[in-house]
Amino acid sequence: MISKKKLIAGLVGVITCLTLGMSVLAAPSPTSTGLVRTGTGVDKDGTSVDIVVSAATQSVATADLPSLLGSGYVSGMTVVDVKDVTVVGDASLVKWPVTITFNVAGVTSSSKIAVLHYVDGAWKNIPCTAGNGTITATFDSLSPVAFIVDTATSSVSAANGSSTTSPKTGDFSWVIGFIGAAAIGCAALTFSRKRA
Repeated sequence: MISKKKLIAGLVGVITCLTLGMSVLAAPSPTSTGLVRTGTGVDKDGTSVDIVVSAATQSVATADLPSLLGSGYVSGMTVVDVKDVTVVGDASLVKWPVTITFNVAGVTSSSKIAVLHYVDGAWKNIPCTAGNGTITATFDSLSPVAFIVDTATSSVSAANGSSTTSPKTGDFSWVIGFIGAAAIGCAALTFSRKRA
């Protein structure tokens, strides 16, 4: 028969292992900064095009949006991110235009959005569509891209260009419940041993 001391030691060991493993179970955090994380592209023939999304040096003032977007402007629109978008490898080998779907946290299919493309020293409004967590646009070339979102039709915060919806990284309710039950069991065994 297992002694109470060995049983308690075993339970403490299991609890320790579970608490140390909790950080391993969490999904990795995105490594890029800003609201727009990654994108996937296809050329005019539907062939996959590898692209890189990185921080851009260009910027767009929210105050300039009415003139840049014209009739597409909606009160409440703000610039949530500006990215430098480039093709991996030789861009001259790509069959343009390229359609890119960007992952943009907080955007839904009913969000009012716009995409500006920096071409020949000026920002140009290009057609785009919103999806659940995505913005898709078609480009004839690649360079800095500004992403504009209406904060009233999304969960994007105007204050900092961030999503108010955090990605789920894991559900540990079962672990917490198990640890609690194990702790109660250890306490009960200790108490019963002292009484004996």
